[in-house]
Amino acid sequence: MEFLTIEEINKDLSYNFPGRDVNFELLVDPLNSFLAPTKEDAVIGYTCGYRIREFFKDNDLYLSMRVSESLPLVFVINGVKEFYRFPGQGRGSKVLDELQKIGIINFGFKPFGYRKVAFYSRNFKEIENRLSFYASEINDIKRKDFKRRFDKTLGSISPYVDQISKLTFDVYKRFKLWWKQYKKERGRSPQDYTQFNFRRMPLDLSYLYIRRLI
Repeated sequence: MEFLTIEEINKDLSYNFPGRDVNFELLVDPLNSFLAPTKEDAVIGYTCGYRIREFFKDNDLYLSMRVSESLPLVFVINGVKEFYRFPGQGRGSKVLDELQKIGIINFGFKPFGYRKVAFYSRNFKEIENRLSFYASEINDIKRKDFKRRFDKTLGSISPYVDQISKLTFDVYKRFKLWWKQYKKERGRSPQDYTQFNFRRMPLDLSYLYIRRLI
């Protein structure tokens, strides 16, 4: 698979979020569990989301503007506060709800009862299956035809999407356990979840390379 360059990612961010003063550097922080731990992870994740967006455009399938502009981000970022830095909080909240509805991400755990904190991206087959429902309802395309095109066009990103899903779900799951344990021990919810110090693991690129050759 051909990856985007950092320059191309910055250009895409500037186009989709004009006036927001955002760039590639905001996607990477090895000390923040909810951001890409390495530049390689950010490039790979952003490229995966970008390719899915391009698939919809190339096949004349509808995606809302909100989802289209933010789709690449959710394969890099899995923290809500971190995500809001790009589209803004008001727009960002609607985007995440829409991305969950169509099956790209999930965020079942809401520790404040209503406010989302973290989410994770789904794996390739889950995304393919859920998007096939969405596409059949919105774009009047048969689910079987959508899946065939999706797999043929985007099959090369599947090992990357699957591992990103696994790693972001691990952070999500550990955050959920940490939150509940903190509340149980102290009788109150943590006010500053930056105390959550689990570090997101980087992608195993050698493993991905081997899988691509099989």
